[in-house]
Amino acid sequence: MATAAEEAKRQVLGEACFGDHSMLVYRDLDAMRKMYCAYCKAHLEPGSEIVLIATQYETPDRVRQNLVGYGIDAEKYQQAGSLVIVDAVNGYQHGDTDGVIKLAKSLASRAEKEGKQGVCIFGDAGSFFMFDRLAELLHYELSLPQRFDLKIKGFCSYHAADFDRLTPDQKQAVEGNHCRKIVA
Repeated sequence: MATAAEEAKRQVLGEACFGDHSMLVYRDLDAMRKMYCAYCKAHLEPGSEIVLIATQYETPDRVRQNLVGYGIDAEKYQQAGSLVIVDAVNGYQHGDTDGVIKLAKSLASRAEKEGKQGVCIFGDAGSFFMFDRLAELLHYELSLPQRFDLKIKGFCSYHAADFDRLTPDQKQAVEGNHCRKIVA
């Protein structure tokens, strides 16, 4: 059973508008799971959005299992193209750091053609920490607008232990380029 604080945080996610570039700092994997599962339950089932999850600390298969455990038919939504789960290492570290945002933009175009409201991204930044690419992380974050001009809701997701590795100036720069910070 969710606490009142957990419910309030999930509500904040649900109230995000398309165009918002927000950040989510989560204390542990359980908190992150609760956030993306609750969001998917509320927004996939009505068929109104496409959800993209770039996962770092769980495999895509584990994310699917978590969603199924939450009562979501993940396979159905993946086959329909409404749910896309990718490994964050592949999305941010292979080729260029823009892989996830390029995918999100492509999905936003598809969402518009299909009459959906837009795309929500949960993009975990942990791979930048894993490969000690903090300069690239800052460049990537600061290259994104505070508000997207597409039908995208972005939640740049940071494990609290990773976020704490940033200097105070780096934290301020990252936080300042997001329209809101959610701590879960």
